[in-house]
Amino acid sequence: MFLSESNAILGQGFYGMVYKATVNGAVVAAKTIKPNTERNVILALLAEIKIMSLLEEHPNIVGLVGANTSHLDKGCSTF
Repeated sequence: MFLSESNAILGQGFYGMVYKATVNGAVVAAKTIKPNTERNVILALLAEIKIMSLLEEHPNIVGLVGANTSHLDKGCSTF
């Protein structure tokens, strides 16, 4: 379950805003993409998600909890 905390903007990245959120009680950073994002940027995002999903746990790398890409056609994604 992804729950965004009100006024919890952590920053802005290349793809869009980054929010503080919780997943199953754990505090996470949730990246989103900007509306009307170009196809090549979406493909880069998908490549990043794929790479992150293959990485093993490491003390210097933030782990990937999950990704929701079901609304990429509408310029909406979280991971």
